[in-house]
Amino acid sequence: MSSVVSVTDQIESSYESYSLKVIQDRAIPHAYDGLKPVQRKLLYAMYDLGLLSNSQHRKSARVIGETIGKYSPHGDISAYEALVRLVQDFTTRYPLASGQGNWGTDEHPAAAHRYTEVRLSKVGHLLLQAVEDNTVDFVTNFDGSTTEPVLLPSPLPTLLLNGASGIAVGLSTSIPSHNLGDVLDTTIALLVDPELTVEELLPFIAGPDFPKGGLICNESLHQIYSTGNGSVRVKVRAHLEKRLNDPHRYIVITHLGILDKVKMLEKFVQVLNDKLVPQIKSIEDESKGDDTRVVIQLKQTTEDYYIVWKKIVKTVGLVQSFKVNMIALIDEFPHRLNLKQLLTYWIETRVKVVERLFKYKIEKLQRQLQTTQTYLKIVADKKKILKLIMDSETQEDIVAGLLKLKFQDFEVEQVLNTPIRRLSKLSEAELQNTYNEQLTKLTSFQQVIQSTSSIKDYIHQELETFRTQFGDKRKCEIQDVKTFDKFDLPMIRTKE
Repeated sequence: MSSVVSVTDQIESSYESYSLKVIQDRAIPHAYDGLKPVQRKLLYAMYDLGLLSNSQHRKSARVIGETIGKYSPHGDISAYEALVRLVQDFTTRYPLASGQGNWGTDEHPAAAHRYTEVRLSKVGHLLLQAVEDNTVDFVTNFDGSTTEPVLLPSPLPTLLLNGASGIAVGLSTSIPSHNLGDVLDTTIALLVDPELTVEELLPFIAGPDFPKGGLICNESLHQIYSTGNGSVRVKVRAHLEKRLNDPHRYIVITHLGILDKVKMLEKFVQVLNDKLVPQIKSIEDESKGDDTRVVIQLKQTTEDYYIVWKKIVKTVGLVQSFKVNMIALIDEFPHRLNLKQLLTYWIETRVKVVERLFKYKIEKLQRQLQTTQTYLKIVADKKKILKLIMDSETQEDIVAGLLKLKFQDFEVEQVLNTPIRRLSKLSEAELQNTYNEQLTKLTSFQQVIQSTSSIKDYIHQELETFRTQFGDKRKCEIQDVKTFDKFDLPMIRTKE
């Protein structure tokens, strides 16, 4: 007799399973490496293809084919869109892939993947550092033909560096990007003193730092870093330009904040056509490459430029709110995290990754030491061993002779696998130097993982190195409420 299943229960169960899969496999990044699954698969595919930061660029179509063929059973269009975002420096604060060709602008989409070329950027390459050294777990891919990493080793807190956005079923995430120096300073502070509160961490992290620059109001920063939720007001950066022998004044927008330039220009055209700000004479987009320059020419009769600018800002919408909802995956389930929780989890996971890395290095080095010790044992009685090998008619005779000389089974195997020419050239002095170097290195590795504190010291040194290597200036300026709402325009005098 067949059992009766409620339609409602079946729908609820199926929808719950579906929503969890969307959360885990599509929309929400992981709290440790800061990546969504498709991003992680793209980076690993490039690594697997040898497209490292110091290699040549190769066709993006090759990377997309590798990704969807081996790691992601989804369409090439969505995979390429994700790759494009990893390359664009106006979309991603610290691009994880380096591209050649037309990767698009604020106004135009990227060329098709058959026309562009790509490889890992230096930061992207860093995230995969030691991925094959047992630092992270691997799982079989969707068809069981190969394996892929569950997470990347990620020696940087990437989620805060590049932020994330994604809409799942029943929840969404929206995390702003930050300056690398600020994030590493905050992480180091928490490494040194895990008891620091969010309030005590705030002096280390100025605030978000968006790829397009701009001005940020600090009024809600305490809330978003304390609760992982809130919003941040962001304004374009502009200045007033006075040109030699020109009676007109020009307002020049140089940094867009979180605005889309195309939509902003469309709004300006509407404002100009409808004469919503009558003091505007014309608008020109003089942007070149990565340098934004939108020029607003004011009529000669304009007197109070700051009142006009305030009206432009409000009419065109040059102040936008960035909604913050710091949701990320921990143990495959979404969590809203404040600043301390996110960095604490990253530190705890990084400690485990570093411990696994050095245990792998120690095991590998111990095998090398064993090999060197065996060669030293051979050198100590080299003439007798060489004579034994030359005089023996069969391999069994060699084995028997070596066992009489008190060689262990693994040492016997090493002798058998080493060409006699190499055995004859073994140098005791060189081998002893190698042995001493290996022993010194082994001791240093063992010291790193002797305690959690020593591992944290190693991570601290790593982060200091990365700050020197990848640190850059902030693109966004943080302002208090009074300054942000003033609508001041710095004056710049030019000859043209």
